Amino acid sequence: MSTTRYKEFEWHAPKAANGEAGMGLTQKFIDIVTALDYVERVCDLGCGNGFMAGRLAELGYDVTGIDASESGIAIARLYRCQSGPEPGVK
Repeated sequence: MSTTRYKEFEWHAPKAANGEAGMGLTQKFIDIVTALDYVERVCDLGCGNGFMAGRLAELGYDVTGIDASESGIAIARLYRCQSGPEPGVK
C-alpha cells in the first residue's frame, strides 16, 4: 500500500490517523466539545492531517481545519474525500 507523505516533515501516514496517543487526545477533545451547549462550528487550528476535524465532522459539526502544512491539508482532503463530505480546509 502506498503511503501519503508530508513534504515538509519525515512523517508517513497511510491515511489521516494519529496512533493510540492521538486517538486518546482526540477523544478527550471531542468529549469537551460535545459537553458544550449550542456549539455547531469548530475551527481546528493546526489540523495537520485532519484527523480531529474529520472526527468532529462525522459527529455533525461544521468544521474548518487550518494548517500551515500544504501536504497535511492534502492528506486531510484525501481522507475526507474517501470518508464523506469534506470539512473546510484551508
